[in-house]
Amino acid sequence: MLELNDNPTVRIEMAAGQFPILYIDDFYADPLAVREYALNLAFDQFVALYPGRHAPLDGGLKSEDERMAAAEACAYVAEMLKSVSSLDIAHEDVRTDFSLITTPARDLLKFQKHPHYDQTPVLSLVYLNPQDMGGTSFWRNRVFDRAAIVTPEDRQAYTRFMEEAPLGEVRDDYTMVHTDTWEKIHEIEGKFNRFVAYPASVFHWVNCTYVPEPVDLRRSRLTQRFSIHRVNQPPAS
Repeated sequence: MLELNDNPTVRIEMAAGQFPILYIDDFYADPLAVREYALNLAFDQFVALYPGRHAPLDGGLKSEDERMAAAEACAYVAEMLKSVSSLDIAHEDVRTDFSLITTPARDLLKFQKHPHYDQTPVLSLVYLNPQDMGGTSFWRNRVFDRAAIVTPEDRQAYTRFMEEAPLGEVRDDYTMVHTDTWEKIHEIEGKFNRFVAYPASVFHWVNCTYVPEPVDLRRSRLTQRFSIHRVNQPPAS
């Protein structure tokens, strides 16, 4: 079910010449089986400001083979991230779930219309729609001239910006409303069975080409997340 492909294509790409993105194409041996498995889970969790629902994987694993395959996938992600960065990530600190976008663009909240950053050190996901339904884009804020949160001052500037930012017009599709204050610097294509990982501190925004109404899980944008819950600190010298 979650068996990895023995011969994936791995590469590193630099977004705007600054931010590394790890690409692993052909991630799963049978991505259609992974997709079918995911769509039979209960998407009943809403987390933070994600415009959709999540299905934790640990609650859906029914057999020892499934648990082993999920553990191997998490361990592989941890090892790949360690091999291309200075991060010390233990496989037991990698969790995984599936996500569906179910919120129509016209119902997005103010904060969902702006790029954001996350507190975790790295974000990673697998795109699981046979037809590309949108990837992920990176942005630079024109107002305080930053593409990532690096310092406490950056965080304060972003907070002030969001407090003062207008609601923005209502649109029927996932296109950036605030191009006067945000400049796109990179875009990841949502290619089927593609794994990507990138620094969570970079301002990013989900792309979505279509949200079915009424909600139809099989026609929605589906991804699998690998969440890094902790990065081990190196021992003091």
